[in-house]
Amino acid sequence: MHPLISVMALTIGRTMVACKVSEPANGVCYRFITNSPAKLYHRLERLRQFCNIITQIGLWADTSLQDPDICPMQRHKLDRIDLVILDNLQENGRITNVDLASRAEISAPPCLRRVRALENNGYIHGYHASIDAAKLGYTEMFFALVGLSSQAQVVLQAFEQSVSQWEEVRECHMIRGGGDFLIKLVARDKAHRDDLTMRLTANDNVVTVSTLETIRTEKSLPGVPVPLENPEQD
Repeated sequence: MHPLISVMALTIGRTMVACKVSEPANGVCYRFITNSPAKLYHRLERLRQFCNIITQIGLWADTSLQDPDICPMQRHKLDRIDLVILDNLQENGRITNVDLASRAEISAPPCLRRVRALENNGYIHGYHASIDAAKLGYTEMFFALVGLSSQAQVVLQAFEQSVSQWEEVRECHMIRGGGDFLIKLVARDKAHRDDLTMRLTANDNVVTVSTLETIRTEKSLPGVPVPLENPEQD
């Protein structure tokens, strides 16, 4: 067995062995199932050979080299390296894997594997460009505080489904206190803004609409703060 690999679990019957790579930067679990000691030995030998190859050439993240009988198990806890990756991707979604790996202080292949794991586990929902609204003709941004006639789920959901179809609606939040929904909208000009306000007022079950016009935006950041110094504990 390769020195980086340790057998974590073994059951007899329908035999399952889970192996874990203990080196921190490449830490990942593998699992495979077999139903006979002979096949178990054969697969362990294949795993040993596989690990020897990828360790020598540093391609842990290259899925084309992975044994079809060995599947990486998803990680659920974040460490500091994961948080550095998330922080940098949130700031610049177009950063290259090489630059990202350098900032995370690991090599490129495990960095790519970590990014894929973060995507698969739902930490990363997507990558988006920050577009200049004014250059596309949207010079107005405003918020609307909307009150409905009822807080019944059918009424709330009907309103959500209605406004979610508007391209000008960029955010829609159900809130507590002061109204039922807070909506962020963009408009081309004052006439467009007034038209959107009237459309909101005419929506079914809408009782009140209060609009808040944006004069300027000092700060607009996507996502959330990433606590680099306080990684999630096991």
